[in-house]
Formats: sequence, C-alpha cells, structure tokens
Amino acid sequence: MIKRVYISLILTVMAVTASAQQVRMPSHAADERLAAIEKVDLTRHLPDITSRELKAFAPDDVVATANDMLSLARTFIGLRYRSGGSTPKGFDCSGFTSYIFAQFGYDLKRSSREQYRYDGEEVDKMQVQPGDLIFFKGRNSRSSIVGHVGIVVDGDPVTGEITFIHSACSSGISIDTTTDPYYAKRFVGVKRVIK
Repeated sequence: MIKRVYISLILTVMAVTASAQQVRMPSHAADERLAAIEKVDLTRHLPDITSRELKAFAPDDVVATANDMLSLARTFIGLRYRSGGSTPKGFDCSGFTSYIFAQFGYDLKRSSREQYRYDGEEVDKMQVQPGDLIFFKGRNSRSSIVGHVGIVVDGDPVTGEITFIHSACSSGISIDTTTDPYYAKRFVGVKRVIK
C-alpha cells in the first residue's frame, strides 16, 4: 500500500519536473529548481493520506469480512479472561482469536505461538489491515517466544501505531494500542489470514 502512495507521489514530482523543464529559465535557475525538487521529502505528504484511503487497496470482500469479525469481537468487550478458555463463557488470547476466526470459516491453531508459526502470511507493521493477527511476547519481554495474540482493529500507516482487540489477563476482552509501553516492548509481528 505504501509503495503505491510513494509511486503516486513520485509521478507527481516527475510531472512538476517535466513542467519545470519546459519553462524557459536560465540554465542555472532550472538546475537549482530541479535539485530542490529532488530533495523533496515524499514522506511529508503521508499524513495527508487517510488510513481509509490506504485500506481501499484491500479487496471489498476482505474488508467486509474483517469488519464483520471486528463487530463480533467487540460484542465480547468486558468479558473476563479465562485461562484455556475458548468459548463465550471466557477466553484466553488464542482462544478468542480462534473462536472469532472460526465463525467466518477460518481454522486457526490453538496457541498464540502456533498461530504465529503456522497461520497466515507475515505483514509489515506499516501495512496492517483490520482483521490481521498481531503477536507479542508473553510476560517475559526478554524472551523470544510468542505468548500473546490479538486482532488488529486499525493501523496508522505513518506512525506505525496499531490498535487491537484481545483477551488480556488483567482486563479481559479489551482494546489496546502498541503505544502502550507494555505492548510496545513485546511486539513481535503481524500475520494476515484473511485474503
């Protein structure tokens, strides 16, 4: 998605460059203008692009499925955490993701570690879409072992901040972000299952 944005911005710069070359200027002024255009930081335009425009690159059926999944997931907000739970009586983290995805025909592995290892394709943090799985280390942030999983609600393509819904030991089904220090230092990666 980001690549497409960059391509669009590069084409705009090329069009400006072409029009600058058609204007008759003293050669040194044209060279200075061209040098200034080449130094334009394309990333400064990214904040003007809304996440909705970026998500438009996802196929409609993927967007619809993700929205339906998240609507279902939100109905459980406030439900208590239950170790080993995988039903609406109570969920652990992977029990929650497995249950939600199963309602839409996706069979995920049962543990967060196995979901990270076997389910979906890895996605860059800056290109997340609603419905992606997001993974974290467990309580020990120094460990390299995946110990927690949630479902992406939204992602900011500029800052990389990701909002996700999950079943947390402390708060049950809740929504958090990767800017929370606890999750920021435990972030492992994102996998895409819905295609």
